[in-house]
Amino acid sequence: MLSKQELKELSLIKEENALLATLGDWLLISFCFVASAIYPHPITFLIAAIIIARTQLALALLMHDASHFRLLKNKKYNDYFAQFFCSGPIFFSLYSYRSNHLRHHKKPLALDDPDITLIGGYPISKSSFLRKLLRDLFGISYFKFIHYFLYGSHKRKINISGKGNIATHSDKAYFSKPMIIFSILLSNLLILMTLFYFDQHYLYLILWLLPSMTILQLLLRIRGIAEHAGLQINEDQSQNARTILNPWQTFFFAPHNVNYHIEHHLYVGIPFYNLPKAHQLLHARGALPKKNLYRNYNEILKELVI
Repeated sequence: MLSKQELKELSLIKEENALLATLGDWLLISFCFVASAIYPHPITFLIAAIIIARTQLALALLMHDASHFRLLKNKKYNDYFAQFFCSGPIFFSLYSYRSNHLRHHKKPLALDDPDITLIGGYPISKSSFLRKLLRDLFGISYFKFIHYFLYGSHKRKINISGKGNIATHSDKAYFSKPMIIFSILLSNLLILMTLFYFDQHYLYLILWLLPSMTILQLLLRIRGIAEHAGLQINEDQSQNARTILNPWQTFFFAPHNVNYHIEHHLYVGIPFYNLPKAHQLLHARGALPKKNLYRNYNEILKELVI
């Protein structure tokens, strides 16, 4: 496992990394909008929609780091930044997400794990899995998903214990639910008004709303089940999570190093940009279960969809 000194060094927050990652995501989104405006073609729209949905997932995963207070050093600024630049644009509440996500870390795959509706019940049949994917692609899953995170409790006190689980909880809210709604409305209004200015307002529907309601839901499902589905409750959280090592696939399904999921569950205080280093150290010491290390998502789906 990691030494105290290694954990201390890997847990250091480098704010420039978080800021550059967020800027990179928004530049990629902007590029997709510009390319679609210059080359308005169904193929361009399809490619742009896929990349934008993937980058909406990337913003959600920056929110994930913010839920552990791993984006910015100041907790208040951490929350404001994440809500206005990562969560709000994709209709998320950071506080609702934090409350539910930290319960997930407490005991993954338990009956009270808030992610159990996504990751529980595997393996499943091909027909059942196909129905889930179709519900995602037709937007049926979207409304349940948004209701879950917008109206989930964000004031519940969470206590997380375990080696490496540092800076993971707070029962202090830095802004109210009306401010969360304001962040959602403001960020989306800015996107819409920018497109209106360039007479491309229709792109808000086909390249921002529709991808978030459809493709993003599918990406979230694949990522979620790959991380935990089909595994068993275990006090050793290296045994109930998976790490996937495939840069091409993880670009779409696990941006910002969330594919190093065993490492994240062992040491939630390590920000996303240091997880590859944590993986190298743990893997070299044989601290990661080989059965939970995968080279691609295909292997996982073959085990979970029968």
